Amino acid sequence: MAVTFKYKRPPGMTRLQWVRLASLAMHAVKKDTPVDTGHLRASWSPVSVTQRQLILRNDAPYAEFVNDGTPHMAPRDMTGKATSTLNDLAGR
Repeated sequence: MAVTFKYKRPPGMTRLQWVRLASLAMHAVKKDTPVDTGHLRASWSPVSVTQRQLILRNDAPYAEFVNDGTPHMAPRDMTGKATSTLNDLAGR
């Protein structure tokens, strides 16, 4: 199962600021991805970057289990941490 990270462009943000924030989004979500072999972190890829929304996706077979947790493992919430980081940078 895949994990999808979606982030909407904040109102009032210029195109240049949005392009920079989109780049920071990829960095933030990768930084918040735990590393064992490196496969999970390397599996993040941009799906869509439009003027209004950014979508990143992780297709590693176990990405959903790491992000959301299991009965035996606490969630790592890679996408939630990245969203919080971007909201701080965007001044939300």
